[in-house]
Amino acid sequence: MHKGSMPSLIATVTLVTWGGPLLAIFLVLVSGNTFAYEISNESIFINVAGFVSLILGVAFAAGIKMPSYEKDVVERNLDKKERVMLLVIYVLSATGGFLTYLKWKSLGFDPFSFSDNMLGEMNLLYAEEGRITTGMAGRLSSLSFVGVIYSIYLYLNRRLTGAGALFFCISFLVFMVSPRRAVLLTSLIAIFMFWLVARRPSLVKLFVIGAAFFCVFIFLFGYSQYNLGKIDSFSIFDSIGVAFEYIWSSFYVMTGLLKTSHFEDTWIVMSVPARFLGEMFNVDPGVDLSIPFVYVPYPANTLPAFYYFFRSGGYVGVVFFGFLIGYVALLSARTYQVKGSFAAGGVSVMLLCGIVLSLRECLFITYDFVFWLIAVNIVGLFLKSKKSYG
Repeated sequence: MHKGSMPSLIATVTLVTWGGPLLAIFLVLVSGNTFAYEISNESIFINVAGFVSLILGVAFAAGIKMPSYEKDVVERNLDKKERVMLLVIYVLSATGGFLTYLKWKSLGFDPFSFSDNMLGEMNLLYAEEGRITTGMAGRLSSLSFVGVIYSIYLYLNRRLTGAGALFFCISFLVFMVSPRRAVLLTSLIAIFMFWLVARRPSLVKLFVIGAAFFCVFIFLFGYSQYNLGKIDSFSIFDSIGVAFEYIWSSFYVMTGLLKTSHFEDTWIVMSVPARFLGEMFNVDPGVDLSIPFVYVPYPANTLPAFYYFFRSGGYVGVVFFGFLIGYVALLSARTYQVKGSFAAGGVSVMLLCGIVLSLRECLFITYDFVFWLIAVNIVGLFLKSKKSYG
């Protein structure tokens, strides 16, 4: 079966994520039309610089010579280490989920009651108060994401059956006990990206399955917006409209905040270790990365990832971090193909998730991302490389 090259696949993911919106902006400007709300030239230049840097990072990583990775995947049962690690992640995630459930109950919510507008009210409280479960309990709940990609890793390498992988993935999603769409969306993207890294589909197959994935996203997103009361009716046209509005609003918000002194005296990237340790031990590190609402005309406060890099180090920061992310994403994916290391595959998947989500957020500077990075590498060290994987 013909397989696509890893550089072209990752470049395609980046092009589809960023190339589409930037091309749409360019076509609107060339046609002489205007946007519903202002998108400044500075915000366009910053995002173009970040997008080009991502592609350059992928291109440089593609030039590194690596051994051939045309290896057959050997089907077998889970070995002792794989079973132990799956059990450990499952128990810890279940513990975190139970503690999170108790926290929601103490706030007057039963996440599994499925009453009318329950998720909407929980989401509103989350937006007002921030993370509900903090400290070690919050980290245990966050470990569920690692459980999802570990289950998919085992399935793609023929260690788990499809039914087994489905059971574990659904269990880990339940253990997250979160009203946030981002939790489900990030997990679905991670599953898709691990399939891409492990199977290396042809570009035609990638576009077909990617289109199906996008349709599922539009359906789920539209349904969630309807349940939250943000659209009056649930239809395919309403879902598409609100999804595109969801994407474009981050450019409007970025334009508005670039006119202010927002984040000018704030450590952003460099504050990640302090914020991670503060979250682990439930201590306030004194770094405020909150985003004020900008009315477009409804209140919105999401930003492209490159905004954070620009506020951290100007255009140099945008180019440096964009290049680094693209470079490491491809290099770790190719390392996975050679060694079959869960750590390499997990890092690549996390970076690819961050690239896809970078239109509206900066996953790379969150304490969740740091925690996942540490957890994935600990799991990888425990398992060690298995050269029969490919």
